[in-house]
Amino acid sequence: MTVASSDYVTIYEPKTKVDLTKFLENQQFRLFFASNTIIFLFSHHFFIFPCFRFDCVFDDSSSNEIVYKYTARNLVHSIFEEGMATCFAYGQTGSGKTNSMGGEFKGKNQDCSNGIYALATRDVFQQLNSSKHSDKNLVVSCSYLEIYGGTVFDLLSGKSKLKVLEDGKQQVRLRWLQFYFRQRCSGINFAQIQFIFPLL
Repeated sequence: MTVASSDYVTIYEPKTKVDLTKFLENQQFRLFFASNTIIFLFSHHFFIFPCFRFDCVFDDSSSNEIVYKYTARNLVHSIFEEGMATCFAYGQTGSGKTNSMGGEFKGKNQDCSNGIYALATRDVFQQLNSSKHSDKNLVVSCSYLEIYGGTVFDLLSGKSKLKVLEDGKQQVRLRWLQFYFRQRCSGINFAQIQFIFPLL
């Protein structure tokens, strides 16, 4: 998909000819917005759909740094102003969650230094070590889990399975989830961020 302008979108649909050669069919849509609906104009026909508004939309050429800048970076800053934040990736298999959160792949090797995990960790410790927050005795606690196929795994404990339980106050608890604590992390540079989780 290419976003040519604020009101034109081109969608590339993979197709196969009768002789089994593959090609992309380009379909250009013009978009109109009106009271919670979106109207597509395609080949002189109008299609009306419910409208979903997004803060940002990224295409496949967007780097993880750009995605982080417009999504999770403000969340990191908000936790230092007594806020709470959650950032998670949700989507179908193959949509790029691992690439965005964990780091970009070069062949079969993943560069863990440019994923949203690493970028957020870098900013957390930069804030923690800044003069604005250095006298507050703040502590970072970290857990790292994955929910896959209805099973919860602790990724800081060799991908061990966790039990999901409910306590007496009807709060969800993860039994055996490990947390790591760290007060300061001075001297860690951006290239070392990919090793941050074992250090915590």
